[in-house]
Amino acid sequence: MVRHGEAEPWPLPAYATPPGPPLTDRGRGDAEGAAVWLAGALSNRVVRIVHSPMLRTRETADVIAARLEAGPLEMDPRVMEIGVREPGEHAQARMVDFYRAATEHMDCPLVLVGHRAPLEALLCHVAGVTMPPRPQRGPLSPDCCYFMIPATVYRIDVDTSTVVLAYGDTEIWDPVALKCIPRPRS
Repeated sequence: MVRHGEAEPWPLPAYATPPGPPLTDRGRGDAEGAAVWLAGALSNRVVRIVHSPMLRTRETADVIAARLEAGPLEMDPRVMEIGVREPGEHAQARMVDFYRAATEHMDCPLVLVGHRAPLEALLCHVAGVTMPPRPQRGPLSPDCCYFMIPATVYRIDVDTSTVVLAYGDTEIWDPVALKCIPRPRS
């Protein structure tokens, strides 16, 4: 799983409505960093790359596909950005539906390029963590252990349902500043 690279700031609801904003220059660099890591981890393997209908995920997937020399990209509406008024449980249900269908007959690694809140919801499901309620603003919960900065990569082992932070870093929700900040590194 890869969160898209940094995107241009856009107001809601346009941010959650296709096509949404493009990547920034920094976002293309974010995507390239994830792509380099994925190329090393998946060395010379055929991969399937799926992205949401949003421009920022398509642009991130394009960078990854170029580095991996992957075939055609796939767009799936189930991995869409969370809607402005969409309950977290609904986002989780559609992501779980995608995950079950995608992993039912996997014959190669899947690289899923999506958005923070829906990916967090899926990670909670796979790891067996109760998804906390979604606050009025921001990501799913200040208690969620899977906040993702742009181009963070999580590896899911489908056979064991384990989740590992593979590349990048996580964030913490600052309720005072109403934004996510990088977690201090130890």
